[in-house]
Amino acid sequence: MTEKLKAGITGTGFRFASPWEQFETLSKLGYHTSQNAVASIAGMEGNLDENIARFKELNLGFYSSSLVKPMGMPRMGGDIKDMCTIKEGYMDMGLDHITTTDQVIEDTIARCEKFGVNKVSCYGTPMINNMMQIPGLKACEKDVFYEAIEAHDKIAEKFLKAGIYYTYHNHNVEFDTIYDGLTAFDQIIARTSSLSIELDAGWALSAGYDPVVIMKRLKGRIASLHVKDLVDGTAQSPLGATMPRFTAVGTGKLPLEEVLKTALEIGLDTVIVEQDMLRNLDLEKTLAASLYNMMETGYVG
Repeated sequence: MTEKLKAGITGTGFRFASPWEQFETLSKLGYHTSQNAVASIAGMEGNLDENIARFKELNLGFYSSSLVKPMGMPRMGGDIKDMCTIKEGYMDMGLDHITTTDQVIEDTIARCEKFGVNKVSCYGTPMINNMMQIPGLKACEKDVFYEAIEAHDKIAEKFLKAGIYYTYHNHNVEFDTIYDGLTAFDQIIARTSSLSIELDAGWALSAGYDPVVIMKRLKGRIASLHVKDLVDGTAQSPLGATMPRFTAVGTGKLPLEEVLKTALEIGLDTVIVEQDMLRNLDLEKTLAASLYNMMETGYVG
């Protein structure tokens, strides 16, 4: 086999590491990219071009951007009630469709051009409320969700005109929530045409859905793939939410070889490891195990 996927990482695992410590560790392990790198380097002190050059000297490449605007992500530390910004009962990060102005889109396109990436990741709609388990949040109502999805599709249409894929990252709640006889995930597919999918295979699996079936069904809509693995049981997240029991990729229930094979078949060139929580190994060993298990399949190099 000559064609292989590249491997990258994203997520919260490096929350307490400096960016350069993160990048150097990834390079040492053999990863090709960090999905967080664009935002990290764009926000660094110092000369931007020099920081980009330093990153590339580590034999790492850029993968995607987030929106150029402040994000209402949960803040780590302190009381759980103070860990997120809430507006009208919803997390700020679920209101991207309200806060994404044309200027934000123009600035994000300029950032994508600067870093040479063609993807922008969207991690939240009001649906995110259904999984965070934070006091003060309310369940996402159908009409609110439909409005958000249709607004995100209009955002995606503007990005597509610049040759950029705007991608929706799923969690388990899009599969667990039913609106008008369909999962919220399938309502996204049915109600959008420009919005691409950043499929998180682990979250889909945790909701009881086969990610391989989803990938084959949605060939052409999936622009990005997150791989995470899980075993039986649950664990508590740093925010206090009940989560699946995640584990290093290749050591749980994810049909890893079929997922990677299918990723190549549907035209992807990169897979992104997202380690939301650690199991028994520390972070560096977990990322090493995930990479080597993927490489052992023959589909990642």
